[in-house]
Amino acid sequence: MYVSAKSTELKLSAKSLNWVSATGSNVVRNGTALGDTFQGLVGDVLVGGLGDDIYHLWANTATATETAGQGVDTVYAYYWGAATLAANVENLILNGKGLTSGTGNALDNIIVAGGIGATLNGLGGDDVLVGGVGSDIFVVAAGNGSDAIYGFTPGYDMVRLTGYSLSDFGQIVSRAQQLGGDVKIALGNGESLVLRDISLSDLDPSDFGFALPKAPVPSSYFQMAGSDRGFNANGWYVLTNAWGAGALKYGSDYNIDVSFNKNDMTSGTTFNWSFPYVTEGAAPIRAYPNVLFGVAPQGELINPTDTSHVFPVRVGSLAGLTATYDVTMRGTVGGYNVAYDIWFSTKHDGTRPTITNEVMIWVHKGDVQPFGSVIGTYTDGTFTATIYRDGIYTAVVADKDVLVGTLDIGKVIAHLQSLGIVTADEYLSCINFGAEVISGIGSITVNNLDLNVRTASGTGTVETLVTGAGASVIAQPSRPATVPAPAPPVDSIHDILHGTTGADTLKGGLGNDIYYADANDTIVEKLGEGTDEVRTAASSFTLSDNVENLTATGATGQVLKGNSLANVITGGAGNDVLDGAGGADTLQGGMGDDVYIADSDDVLIEAANEGIDEVRTSAASYTLAANIERLIGTASKGQILTGNDAANVITGGAGVDTLIGGGGNDILTGGAGADTMKGGAGDDVYVVQGYDILFEAANEGIDEVRTPGATYTLGANFENLTGIRELGSIFIGNGLANVITGNIGNDTLDGAGGADTLQGGLGDDLYIADATDILIEAPGAGTDEVRTAAASFTLAENFELLTGTAGTGQILTGNGAANTITGGTGADTLSGGGGDDLLDGGAGADTLKGGAGDDVYIADSTDVLIEAANEGIDEVRTSAASYTLAANFERLIGTASKGQILTGNDASNVITGGAGADTLTGGGGNDILTGGAGPDTMKGGAGDDVYIVQGYDILFEAANEGIDEVRTPGATFTLGANFENLTGLRELGSIFIGNGVANVITGNIGNDTIAGLGGADTLIGGAGNDVFEYRDVGDSTRGQRDVIADFAVGDRISLAGIDANSSANGDQDFRFVGAAAFSGKAGELRVFEDMSKAGTWFVEGDVDGDRIADLSISVVVSGGHQMNAADFWF
Repeated sequence: MYVSAKSTELKLSAKSLNWVSATGSNVVRNGTALGDTFQGLVGDVLVGGLGDDIYHLWANTATATETAGQGVDTVYAYYWGAATLAANVENLILNGKGLTSGTGNALDNIIVAGGIGATLNGLGGDDVLVGGVGSDIFVVAAGNGSDAIYGFTPGYDMVRLTGYSLSDFGQIVSRAQQLGGDVKIALGNGESLVLRDISLSDLDPSDFGFALPKAPVPSSYFQMAGSDRGFNANGWYVLTNAWGAGALKYGSDYNIDVSFNKNDMTSGTTFNWSFPYVTEGAAPIRAYPNVLFGVAPQGELINPTDTSHVFPVRVGSLAGLTATYDVTMRGTVGGYNVAYDIWFSTKHDGTRPTITNEVMIWVHKGDVQPFGSVIGTYTDGTFTATIYRDGIYTAVVADKDVLVGTLDIGKVIAHLQSLGIVTADEYLSCINFGAEVISGIGSITVNNLDLNVRTASGTGTVETLVTGAGASVIAQPSRPATVPAPAPPVDSIHDILHGTTGADTLKGGLGNDIYYADANDTIVEKLGEGTDEVRTAASSFTLSDNVENLTATGATGQVLKGNSLANVITGGAGNDVLDGAGGADTLQGGMGDDVYIADSDDVLIEAANEGIDEVRTSAASYTLAANIERLIGTASKGQILTGNDAANVITGGAGVDTLIGGGGNDILTGGAGADTMKGGAGDDVYVVQGYDILFEAANEGIDEVRTPGATYTLGANFENLTGIRELGSIFIGNGLANVITGNIGNDTLDGAGGADTLQGGLGDDLYIADATDILIEAPGAGTDEVRTAAASFTLAENFELLTGTAGTGQILTGNGAANTITGGTGADTLSGGGGDDLLDGGAGADTLKGGAGDDVYIADSTDVLIEAANEGIDEVRTSAASYTLAANFERLIGTASKGQILTGNDASNVITGGAGADTLTGGGGNDILTGGAGPDTMKGGAGDDVYIVQGYDILFEAANEGIDEVRTPGATFTLGANFENLTGLRELGSIFIGNGVANVITGNIGNDTIAGLGGADTLIGGAGNDVFEYRDVGDSTRGQRDVIADFAVGDRISLAGIDANSSANGDQDFRFVGAAAFSGKAGELRVFEDMSKAGTWFVEGDVDGDRIADLSISVVVSGGHQMNAADFWF
């Protein structure tokens, strides 16, 4: 929580309740109303909706979309460059290693810088800007509200005020006041700026981009201004040295000057500069104003004012070199370092030497980033540093500022020799001392700098003191008059032994010896021959007998193993493995993620922020030391493993272990065996198997159990439960507000008491829920059911089933999907919502509301069903003895084994009977009535009704009640009165007979016999060899002519039932005359094609000889068939 300049609390997003997984790039992902967490890839559009949403954006083309008033939303940005908040998103966290800019919007934003310097600009609103690790720039503009800044570091960060007409630091001070631990600056027009946790006295002009006031320069001092000015006296150079200004112009873009005493070049020499502010520590070096003693190998071949000729000096001849110095810093101290720059080269022989090494020793780092990679560390007991290397460049960077004191440069060079960086045959050419500037306004004063140089020769050692006034020899060598004979060697001194690249044998003898060895070397030490140390860069090294100490010098991880003595083993900068073996060892991993193989009597040392470190032990009891994060038991028997106050990961072995977390947010894994685990204070995680026993006291954090078990019930004082297996589990909470997360299988989740959050995940999950529980399911994660006894419950998104379990009435409401909602034994109210729902009230007089969608109701006679118009095709299924459809329902299905009376409404209904002798009544619409099994009675009523009949069904239709159709699977069927159409539903042939009205009769796929009888019928045989039967010439006349709609080869028209000559006695057959006209003789049958419509033929018969067709049939013939006598049965 942060507080704005106007004392308003600004908050980050609350804990997310739903994870919206990333499925690829360029995807639109929609959240829920619960508060979502998104992962945004290239081109993704993320739509959060209601709730506090969290967006993790991994590309600058991923966008977060929010509408006003939809929660407090936060963007975590991980890409490079600039990040800008979209409209209606409140907060921005810069997490990317290359994010150098964060910009807000019109809201009250929280904007947090990350691991490098960044420019933060809240724009409109009363914003909170939070500084990060690097040097940040905070932009505060007139008209954009009142901002508050957290994490401001004077000398490193800068406030850029724009539009306020403030021209100097004094105006800011006059408007500022100290309010407790904060500084408030009145900016005018009702706007202000608050710097949190800052003292006004700690601020200076450079913190706001104003020039520093220069201290008075003594009249005896010389002043130089300019980008590349130099002065030489007393063997020293003073250089402004703005060598990296690039396109910047002196006098307009930057300034640099120096003042100094010509007689004492290192007493009060002051450099001043102003450069543009930048936020990244790896920005280019703009200038290195410095004092220099010696001969620069890249410059002149001689130093014209140096008569001492101390430098150049061969490294192998250098017996000692110290620098006693005192330097004062001002201004943007994060924008520059303070460093010695020592140049090494080949021998100076009158020609330009070759530079072999540049070694810088930084006594102030600021926010400047050294070149290269970390290769190790350095300490001499007083000065401690980290070593970086890049090509021939080496930076020895002090771990903290050392601005006054004596620096043993000789020891640093000797250490670099041991690392193989500097060699004895190189020449130390010169030493510079100054500031590498990358950003801002600053100043350093070299109050004093003296060099003490000792060089060895054949006559002894010469000691020279170099001050700002020049060099002087303070100790001359003396050669003895006689040279005594060498004494017998006595091996009692403290030796330093260097192995070569081969398999060397090194013997130190008496004394405290130091070995520089690789993995192939053999080290020989006898018992009682001193405290000896091996220093090695080998990837793996084990101490020989009688050697006590082992020190890593490699830049990457090493495996270091001791012996049976009490060893001191010191790791390097990488991820090391330290194993003391026997003895009470002292192990110090240093930087990197180190692993310790430890006994109970070993002493482990880790400083804060030195990586994620781990102890592996088989000790019966072990407690983690400070600053170590992980502990693993390796014994087969039970162990007692105890953490520290940090966040630990503790893992048991194969036995019955006791794991105790301590004060941090711990992860405890018992492993095999029935383990006992106590997390203690903090938000702890327990990974359990089998019969583990867990202990948590009340108010000891938010604690979680993770289990692969098939069933698990949370104990007291545990909040969360998570499944970690690939099958389903049964998880039960306790009386607290639990978060229970299932597996990928079919889980059962029961929060028990408390306002729980349940998330089943993949699989068909079952939730036992209270009204206060929050249930989370992702789309496509199975068919999930909620069972509840709550008085009122509404299904969350992505749930399909809802079941009431109470004995009294409940209100059960679905969501927008297709739900199945089942009531309990009381008088329930069920509401479906937007999908195609199935509602079953169960016992009791229930009220069911399907809502939009094609809903299905399981109803009793006492239930009340409600549907509004145009809400889908809705169906009622009932076993009631008598049931009438309410308005706006379309379908009714009887489910009883006994007969039911099922009645529709005035709409078009589909009514289906059950297994008994049912009575189905359609009503006013175009109904479809299906009796089902049993001899049913069906009444369609008004409208164009369809009857689906079986067996002995009885059908009723009154005259003028629409065009009604019978569909039957029967072998024979004759249409009753007032029915118009008849359709077959079986795969064999049927005998279908019409009535006296115009029928449409459609056969099956078999060989049908169809007789339309009277009326202008349409006869459709369908597949098979069908027979169209005519029993009287009145069945089809010119006035009411039948149409045979699909006559094909193999079909027949049967006229056998017609007497072709009405005037003759007996039953006479027709005589086929082809297409010829009637001759006037009774009994002639002719066929001819309709010339205006190909494929349509007319069949005509004259039974009284008057040349006028008494029988007339229209036949639609397929396949180009020409009708002939074979098409008829006479």
